Amino acid sequence: MAIPVILPKFNMDMEEGTLIRWLKNSGERVTQGEPLCEVETDKVNMEVEAPADGILCALSARPGDTIPVTSTIAYIAKDESEASLLESKVREPIASEVVAEKLPPQESQQLEQKQEKVDSTTVVKAVPAVRRLAKEQGIDLTEVAGPDGRVTMEMLMAVIEKRKVQEQQITKEVSSTKLAGTRKTIADRMSKAASIPHISLFIEINADTMLKALDQLRAKYGRSLSLFTLICYATVQTLQQHRLLNSTFDGESLASHDHVNLGIAVAREQGLIVPVVKQADLQDVKKLSESIANLVERARSNQLLLEEVQEGTFTVSNLGNVGVEYFTALVNPPQVGILSVGAVREQVVPVLGGYAVSRVFKVGINCDHRIVDGEPAARFLKDLKSKIEDMSFWIM
Repeated sequence: MAIPVILPKFNMDMEEGTLIRWLKNSGERVTQGEPLCEVETDKVNMEVEAPADGILCALSARPGDTIPVTSTIAYIAKDESEASLLESKVREPIASEVVAEKLPPQESQQLEQKQEKVDSTTVVKAVPAVRRLAKEQGIDLTEVAGPDGRVTMEMLMAVIEKRKVQEQQITKEVSSTKLAGTRKTIADRMSKAASIPHISLFIEINADTMLKALDQLRAKYGRSLSLFTLICYATVQTLQQHRLLNSTFDGESLASHDHVNLGIAVAREQGLIVPVVKQADLQDVKKLSESIANLVERARSNQLLLEEVQEGTFTVSNLGNVGVEYFTALVNPPQVGILSVGAVREQVVPVLGGYAVSRVFKVGINCDHRIVDGEPAARFLKDLKSKIEDMSFWIM
C-alpha cells in the first residue's frame, strides 16, 4: 500500500509552509530518510524526507505553493504499477485546479467540461513535432486533447495564440503579489509585535574609547573584530546586571533567564531573520565575534538550523552600517527588549571649557511596556553607555 508524504510540523508555531523545489522527480526511486523537497517555513528552510523506500509519485504541490501542515504532497508507491495508478487518480485533478485558477470563470468551466470528456486512461495521440512544441511552451497535452485523445498542430497553435492574446490584455501598470512564505510570516509577526505597547528611549554614546579599544583588540585577536561586535559584547555584559530586560513574556507568565541568548537581526533578500547566539554571556569578545560572523553568514545563505533561530532572550538590530543615525525597532515577542544601533558620526563636543571633535553614535532601547517601565530601561542605557566609554572595561 502506498505511503503518503505529508508536510510535517517542524515547530510548534508552524501552520503552513511554502514549497521551494522538489529534490526528486516523480517516478524516481527513493530510500527512507532521503530528502524529497525543500520547504520554506516561518523560520528557516527545511527538507521533507521520504517516509519509506519506494517510488515517488503523485506530486500534488508545485514550487511556490503554500501548503498547510500535515497535508499530503506526494506518495511513495511500492512498485511502478501502483505509482502509475496513483498518478492517474491524483495528479490530473490537481493540474486541473491550478489551470482553472488562471482562467476566467467561463473558460474554466469549459476546461473542466473538456477534461471530463477525456478519460484518465486515454493515451494522448500526437506527432513528435506537436509534443516538442507543447513541451517548449509548457502546455499539458491532456488539456488540449479531444475526447479521443488526439492533438493536432492546429489544436495546439490555437491554445498558444489564445494564451498570447490573454497576456497582451494584461495591461495593469501596478502588479500585485499575494504575500507568502517568509514575507507573509514577517508581516504576521510584525503585526503582532506592533500590537504590544512599546516604550522607546535613546542615548548618545561617545565612541572614541571603544574605537581605541577596537584597534588594540584587533592587534590581539585579528581584524575580524568589528565595532558592532564590541557593542554586542557590552550589551550582553550589561544585561547580566539588568535581568528584567533579559526576560520573556508569553502574555501571562514572565520568565527570567540565567543566560543571555542574543538575537542578531539579519537582513536578507527573503526578509529579516534573527539567528541566536546561545549563552553569549559565557563567550569572550573573540568567541562572540566568531559566533556572530558564523550565524550572519549562514543566515544570508539560508543554511541556519531551526534551533539557531529559537530561544532568544534579547535582540540587537544594527542599521548604523547603512548610515542610519537612530531608529526604533519592534520588540521580538516573547522577548521584552530590543536594542537599536545607529551610525557613528563626528560631532563637536565640549571638553574642559573648550571644544573637540569626537565620534559618537546613538543607541535606542525599545521595551514591552507591560513588563518594562521607563526607569529600568533608562538605567540599562546609562550602564551600557558607562561600560562602552570606560577603557578599563575593554582591558582583556
